[in-house]
Amino acid sequence: MMLIGKVLEYDGRSGIIIDENANKYLLLNQDIYDEDIKTGDYVKFEKEVFKKTYEDSLIARYVKKI
Repeated sequence: MMLIGKVLEYDGRSGIIIDENANKYLLLNQDIYDEDIKTGDYVKFEKEVFKKTYEDSLIARYVKKI
C-alpha cells in the first residue's frame, strides 16, 4: 500500500518523511527513485517496519516524488 508524506529533512543521503498521521519514516538514499527529491517535497512510498528489541523503526521504501 502506497502512503503519501512530506520530506522533513534530507541531506542527499538520508532524511525523514512524515505522513498524514504524524508518523516519521527513515528515508535512505538507496530507496529513492527520483534524484531531485529535496526538503519540503511531497512523496509517495511504501512503509516497512524494522523490528528491534525495544522499539520498532519505520522505514520508507520505493520513494517517488509526487
